[in-house]
Amino acid sequence: MTQAGKKLKVVVADDEGAIAETMALILNASGYIAQAVGSGEAAVEVSEQFHPDFLISDIRMGAMDGIEAAMRVRKMCPECKVVVFSATMIDHDLRVRLRSLGFDFLRKPLHPNQLMAHLRK
Repeated sequence: MTQAGKKLKVVVADDEGAIAETMALILNASGYIAQAVGSGEAAVEVSEQFHPDFLISDIRMGAMDGIEAAMRVRKMCPECKVVVFSATMIDHDLRVRLRSLGFDFLRKPLHPNQLMAHLRK
């Protein structure tokens, strides 16, 4: 996808490497420039140089969860849109917190069409 002639950049963070890699492949094939990483720390590190337009991150990862990583990325890249996802149910309080941070939530497993539609809106 492009925005005013530029390809949009995406960081995909998931501690399940196959998920992150597959999502990045799908995004790259769909016209984005996507990089897959396996942790919250790596998402922050890559974002320092990459300056993504989107961060797509699993919530529950290792030492740094996806929410903390997203908040750090957003500090560096205030225009970065954040989508967090999880295979586990999240409670009402966490949904409210995510909304207050301006983060979107999607439930795993994600169908590629669902992800693409969400990024386009």
